[in-house]
Amino acid sequence: MKQLMKTWISSMLGELLILATITPVSAETGVGILPINGTVSGELTESDSSKIYNLTLEEAGRFTIDVTSSLSNRAYIEFVDEYNDTVYSDALYGSAETPAREVTSIDLEKGNYQFMIYDDYGKDDVGKFKISTRFSPMKTNDQEPNNGTAQAQNLAFGKKTLGYLSEQDRIDVYRVELTKAGRLYFDFTSSVENRAYFQLTDDYNNSIFSKAVYGTWNNPGKYAPYIDLEPGTYYVHIYDDYGYDDTGKYELTSSFVPALNQEMEPNNGTVEAKVFPFYQTRTGFLSWNDYIDVYKIVIPKTSRVSIDLTSYVANRAIVELLDDENNRVASEYLYGSSKAPSRYKENLTLNKGTYYLSIYDDYSHDDTGKYKLRVTSSHLLPVLSINKVTARSTKVSGKTEKGATVTMTIGKKSYKRTADAKGNYSFSISKQKAGTSIKISSKNKYGSSVKTMKVSK
Repeated sequence: MKQLMKTWISSMLGELLILATITPVSAETGVGILPINGTVSGELTESDSSKIYNLTLEEAGRFTIDVTSSLSNRAYIEFVDEYNDTVYSDALYGSAETPAREVTSIDLEKGNYQFMIYDDYGKDDVGKFKISTRFSPMKTNDQEPNNGTAQAQNLAFGKKTLGYLSEQDRIDVYRVELTKAGRLYFDFTSSVENRAYFQLTDDYNNSIFSKAVYGTWNNPGKYAPYIDLEPGTYYVHIYDDYGYDDTGKYELTSSFVPALNQEMEPNNGTVEAKVFPFYQTRTGFLSWNDYIDVYKIVIPKTSRVSIDLTSYVANRAIVELLDDENNRVASEYLYGSSKAPSRYKENLTLNKGTYYLSIYDDYSHDDTGKYKLRVTSSHLLPVLSINKVTARSTKVSGKTEKGATVTMTIGKKSYKRTADAKGNYSFSISKQKAGTSIKISSKNKYGSSVKTMKVSK
């Protein structure tokens, strides 16, 4: 008999345990526990017109609630966070014969929540219900809080950041530090449903660009922008436009290629213009926040000046030469890109004076990139003179810059000398026929001056 009683008690305890697992509602408080992965069932009656279930999430993730209502006519459901803010609410219309069903997935932060099902206190919508839940934790490496520029998380180049927008955390902000000018690249994959905004700002909160990226968890959106920028601090904002409904995970990677430009900033106008060195090729850079470079060119005497510019700016760069009274001497539009650069080469005879060479993107901020510039001038080439040579002459002589390398070419043979401290040079020759061409070139560190003369009778 004792053994039979023990078996009966064990059986009853087992059934009570099962019931507690299926419908864990406390009789004293009327509050149950909503399982993270499981099912609860219950019933609303005229005397008990609402049920409340608590939920605790120890980590962020996607929580799915599947509600089946056999209440006659209408059941209200509401899901709130620990601050009593509504995360989700709805009304389900059904009956015992045709139950209503609603499945909702919500991206949540860790914390405490409550789920309520009630009949709007009318005491006439009664019946049974069932609630099933699923939870998928979201593993991320974004560091909360990072909801503004003051809290921004540092974004390291070449490392993938896994982020998450949820009902309670609808914006993430990342800080990008550039110590050099160059091109900043982003690779953004969004599983946020249905729209995530991607915005880049500078440290004055000016928007550099903004893009709405559309996607879903099983069909992510892609966005891979790049931008040319000066050294400074920048911020990436990823947000759901404060709609409270566009949530989900995303991936963000960034990289940076320095421009290795050589212009000295600021050089954005004639007052700031630095003297450009002749016979040197310099790399310059137009960026979103530096869209004009101005160089000073000083000509001490009338000279032949050559401007050679290769532009990798996409899509258009403007080159313009002004005199010191702002009169336009030359200008050109250059259309190109990093893969198909354009080239501008102009030879000009300029009088003595100061000139200003500008390279800019017409103030649109959109046409940016590198360029290479070289300016030459004949005033720096060695002066060169050749004394008269006749059919009776046995030498070729003349005057040039001291220390210059002088080359004489007659026919296919060439001979070299170095001019002396006074610039004199001389070559011994055999007597040449009248009309024979003799070419003399004199070379210094900037280039060569070349003259050709014919032997006279």
